[in-house]
Amino acid sequence: MTDDETSDARRVRAAREMPAGHGPPTTSAGDASGVRDLGDGLLIRPLTVEDVDLRLAHVQALVPESGRDGTPLFAPYGRDDPYPVDTARASTLERWTRSLDVPRWGRSWGVFDGDALVGDGELHGGDLRSLLHRTTLGMGLRRSHCGRGLGRALLTTLVDWAVAQPILDWIDLGVFEGNAPARALYRALGFVETGRAVDRFRVDGAHVTDISMTLDLRARRA
Repeated sequence: MTDDETSDARRVRAAREMPAGHGPPTTSAGDASGVRDLGDGLLIRPLTVEDVDLRLAHVQALVPESGRDGTPLFAPYGRDDPYPVDTARASTLERWTRSLDVPRWGRSWGVFDGDALVGDGELHGGDLRSLLHRTTLGMGLRRSHCGRGLGRALLTTLVDWAVAQPILDWIDLGVFEGNAPARALYRALGFVETGRAVDRFRVDGAHVTDISMTLDLRARRA
């Protein structure tokens, strides 16, 4: 999600992936740059400014899948409250070009099936310098590619990259209570629940509890 959507909206966008036990493809291999070749034409790589329109089109297509056709609710947008793609481009570019020691920085990765962007993940910094030791994570995967271990591979890529950044000590995220697959995935990679906001969002009549989770990166460096 983007700065146009408020920090709450960005924070709650969570992965839709199979529960723990459905791991990434065994052919996956990553490096410190955040590139991971999954085989069979599947690739995870960092997104660049040249990818901004592709990424925005992906999110615009992803959001309507939330809470529909058996997919858990994962986005804070209702049918009459669409993703604000028209205002997102400038803020995305601004975020991607900031360094990690500047508030409101952002880094994004894409999951590609050939040339098609089918998933994305972002880490972004807070609004204050006093928050620069923490980053917030958001992820999204198209329904057509769920259940194949891609969400787990993407999350692993983001975590590995964050561990390699000395300035970062924590990854935070928000996930809707009803999104059981995403919650299981986060727990499997070491995220722990830190709090719940009951009735935080109301989406198309649903009262949504938002769960906060965090990962201690310092423990991964020990």
